[in-house]
Amino acid sequence: RFEGHIHIILDNLGVKNKFNVIVGPSENRRHKPHPDIYIYTAQKLGVKPGDCIVLEDSSTGVISAKSAGMKVIAIPNKHTKSHDLTKADIITKSLSDIDMRMLNSL
Repeated sequence: RFEGHIHIILDNLGVKNKFNVIVGPSENRRHKPHPDIYIYTAQKLGVKPGDCIVLEDSSTGVISAKSAGMKVIAIPNKHTKSHDLTKADIITKSLSDIDMRMLNSL
């Protein structure tokens, strides 16, 4: 199952304990570009979708998060660099480009 992979990856990175909620695709009936997974995650966190910032790497993910009413920072990877990410609030080249000034601008 994909959820198992999520946990393995986060464990290997040593960051699993940094997340209050971990949600995978099998927890929702409709997958991206439907906003369900983002809305469900916000509900589990007890926050409003409009108070969320999503980091996405694909056009489908950007559309999904924006449809949920969330702010989106797009960070394309080598497989998604040709995707249309213009619906994102911000497009950046790397996670290291993201700082508090950028987050506060959203």
